[in-house]
Amino acid sequence: MEEELNKLISMKMEAINLMYETYTEDLPVSKLEQISERHGLLLQQQMFWASQNNTKRFLYDLKDFSDWLYKFIGLDLIDDTDDMKDF
Repeated sequence: MEEELNKLISMKMEAINLMYETYTEDLPVSKLEQISERHGLLLQQQMFWASQNNTKRFLYDLKDFSDWLYKFIGLDLIDDTDDMKDF
């Protein structure tokens, strides 16, 4: 169970890193500051849940952060269905 949770955490962190690397370069400083603030809260949560040995709860918070980031940088607004009609 713990190994599976760690694998999910690793995958979620890779997705977050990919969003950072790919989509935050052109964001205004104010948005980058908001992301940084929210990420700081996530790190605090991680330390707390690690001290409680509650990996499952940290995964919940990590998923919440990644879902928020996905929407915050506008990835939920991208319509790629036009690209799919060529297939």
